[in-house]
Amino acid sequence: MDKKARAYVTEKHKAQKYGDKPYTYHLFGVAHRAAELIEEYLPNASLADREVIVCSALLHDVSEDCGVSISELSAEFSPKIASCVSALTHAPTVSYHDYILAIRSGPVHPRIVKMADLDFNSRHTAASVDTCPPEKRKELRHRLEKYRLARTLLHESCV
Repeated sequence: MDKKARAYVTEKHKAQKYGDKPYTYHLFGVAHRAAELIEEYLPNASLADREVIVCSALLHDVSEDCGVSISELSAEFSPKIASCVSALTHAPTVSYHDYILAIRSGPVHPRIVKMADLDFNSRHTAASVDTCPPEKRKELRHRLEKYRLARTLLHESCV
């Protein structure tokens, strides 16, 4: 299923970039980090749960960014993966804080994927703070703080 999800997102996100890299750089990085977080938060997870988390990490932006429906993901992958991706899809009418709270109060699979996403984005945002133009540094620092607060909320709900 992991290979299928990798091929799927490579096709769906082919026109997208993550900075100057293909968008799959972000998706594969989030999936790798999610696999690490499984060991930290769910060391006894079944292979099926691990697959749901890693595949959902790969697919986490496909609905929001590419317009793929949750029903298509359910048919193409599984209802559990589709449900996880649905929980990770941030509706434009929902505040970021409420979005994080909804993930926090739901199943553990989306929490792990979102923490992996936040870790990946934080690392890459932090790396660019010192090299970006001074007028952009405040915005990046604000984004890092937003990520840190969200990560803390999600972490607290997993321990």
